[in-house]
Amino acid sequence: MMLLCRISYAVRVLLGWLVLPLSALLLPASAFAEPVNGVGDNDTIALPVMQRLYDGIESGMYSVESLDADLYVKERVYSERKNLLLNIIPDMTRFDRNENCYLAELFYKVHYIHNSLPDINRVAVLSTFRHASGEMDLVQSFMVPDVYSRYLFKAEHLSPLYESNSKYYTFETDTAYAPPGYTKINIKAKYRNVQLLTECWIVIDDRDGMPITLYGKGWNEQCGFEIECHMGNEGLERALVKTIDLSVDYRFAFNRLRITAEAEFDYTRIQPFGNRRELERKLNITPDRSGVADSLQNDWLSYASLHRKSQLSQEDSLFYCKKGVFPDENAEMVPVSASDDESRDSSLKNFLWQVGDGAISNHRLSWGSSDLRIYPLIRPSHLSYNSSRGVTYKFSMNFRTRFSDRCLLNIRPVLGYSFKLKECYWSIRGALDFMPMKRGSFSFDIGRGCSVYNNLMLDMINAVSADSLNIKEWPSLRYRDFHVKSNFNIEIANGLELQAGMNFYLRTMKKRLDEMEIGGVPYKKEYKQVAPHLRLTWHPGMYYYISEGKKFNLGSYKPRFSLDVEQGIKGFLGSVGEYTRAELDMQYKRRVSPGGSLYVRMSAGGYFHTDDIYFVNYTFLKDNQLPIDDDETFAGEFHLLDGAWYNSANKYARLNLSYESPFLLMQKLIPSAWFIKNESLHAGVLFISHLTPYSELGYSVDTPYINVGFFAGFEKASFHKIGVEVSFSLFRD
Repeated sequence: MMLLCRISYAVRVLLGWLVLPLSALLLPASAFAEPVNGVGDNDTIALPVMQRLYDGIESGMYSVESLDADLYVKERVYSERKNLLLNIIPDMTRFDRNENCYLAELFYKVHYIHNSLPDINRVAVLSTFRHASGEMDLVQSFMVPDVYSRYLFKAEHLSPLYESNSKYYTFETDTAYAPPGYTKINIKAKYRNVQLLTECWIVIDDRDGMPITLYGKGWNEQCGFEIECHMGNEGLERALVKTIDLSVDYRFAFNRLRITAEAEFDYTRIQPFGNRRELERKLNITPDRSGVADSLQNDWLSYASLHRKSQLSQEDSLFYCKKGVFPDENAEMVPVSASDDESRDSSLKNFLWQVGDGAISNHRLSWGSSDLRIYPLIRPSHLSYNSSRGVTYKFSMNFRTRFSDRCLLNIRPVLGYSFKLKECYWSIRGALDFMPMKRGSFSFDIGRGCSVYNNLMLDMINAVSADSLNIKEWPSLRYRDFHVKSNFNIEIANGLELQAGMNFYLRTMKKRLDEMEIGGVPYKKEYKQVAPHLRLTWHPGMYYYISEGKKFNLGSYKPRFSLDVEQGIKGFLGSVGEYTRAELDMQYKRRVSPGGSLYVRMSAGGYFHTDDIYFVNYTFLKDNQLPIDDDETFAGEFHLLDGAWYNSANKYARLNLSYESPFLLMQKLIPSAWFIKNESLHAGVLFISHLTPYSELGYSVDTPYINVGFFAGFEKASFHKIGVEVSFSLFRD
């Protein structure tokens, strides 16, 4: 009872000190001014107008199968107040301490297909930002030509123009809007939530029921925004956005930016929506990507002068000249005199700014055809907390070099540390791509992972009764796992990939013990093992395209199946033990409702034909302390299971289910919890060793800043413990 009280208190403290105040501090104050619930009901005039729009969308009247377009964006940034924390945000460009005004022009090639978000490639940029980068993911995320899908703006906001989302909004006719032949519909959100537009209105042409203007207001993580989209004037362009006016009020940790952007699409090809079934069977979308730019232009000044939609104003031209973007001998900036004290003070502040910026920023070093990217030493997303694993930290770099147009080497060193287990993990993973049309590569992984048991320890564990077994008492008998893995990878057919290679393991006992015997078998301090490895992965229905002689996979809506086999060879290169490890894994994610997705993972495996010593180290069931993907969620894992249990049985089977939705429980029970982006329910069951069955139930929330999960574990249908897991999504690349 005392333990439950302490855990309950910890949960309340976590919510009170992490989630609510942090969101209140970081999100724009304008968000709090919005009503908690939408006011008013749908009126009798607005409903038929909206239903006509929804029927048109369903019939395919506004649907475009694919398109190509040139996109021109002019953005201005005014820094009203800033500090060093502004430079830690990945979707921002780097800001200088003494500069408060910025201007940038960006030129893109846009390609859009029915089964994916727009593919936007930057071809030129003129900018007064540092390193002439100028590109902000924050601004680019709003540049979406399609407004009739489930989501607006890169899947961040539920669109009121999609019928299934209408239950989250109210619709009312604006009687003050009087132009004949047009109807204005005001739209308001029923709930205050980061995935809903707080205010919206559309102007619809009464002749065909098609919108001509869309206005939206809302917030997107650290900023409030207003956007106005104007549709095209004729043909299929009437179903697409032609121009965009965007205004962003960015407030974060005592920083404030005002960002304005003007954008215009110039459509070069529009293909109407065809037969849905034929379209879904068409996996190769290469013909639909004609005209997409795959490389940057070298002469950006010439490109901009030829493709700029209108002539620059005199004010913008002079600003470019002063910042050195345009050469102009008569536009030199006059330095401002300062006292010695002010100069010394300014120099110190600049030095501290540069030092702090170096610690929290990405660094990229380029030479020839090679580049090295060093990720920040200080970033919240590098830290995570789990009740079972404690606090872990991760740091990584990425090296890339190109030997030819078809040969690329990529190396990713990763370093991690578990403060609770006092273990250091590291890995150097790399791949040499040399068969681009077959996605062929040579990959390697050198490093140290989580500690493991051997089969002698499994015999000891199985000999102990379940009631008296405490897995935490056995860590001294575990072995450190150093490995060198090398594999050849090739795609045999579309979606069918083969990986074959050799794995080398060196297992060293964590705690030095005197020589001992177990069942008459000498217990050594160090073992070497060499094992051939084979993995077959099948992902049917894979969409792909071919560009510059290379095949790019885009993903599939169908389940992915993987078979992983490893064969230990006794006596080969000094290897001990003979075994066959085989595992089968299936993963599937399916959207089952607007905003709601179901994730399923099933795995089973074991060690067969064993002889002598072997170490239990599964591929699809492991305590991964060094995840490469920063976007890994709570799905498909066991969060309260002690890491030692993953290596405690020679066979296992598992099932994990997760359901994710933006309006699951919290938003309905506590309307003021508007900062929650997604909620998830988790369930998992594991059949392994003494725990059969071990199960977990959990609930997690995803906010723009942190992800928090609460989980309960059960051993043999009896309550075991509850715990919490926290990871930072703030500043995640």
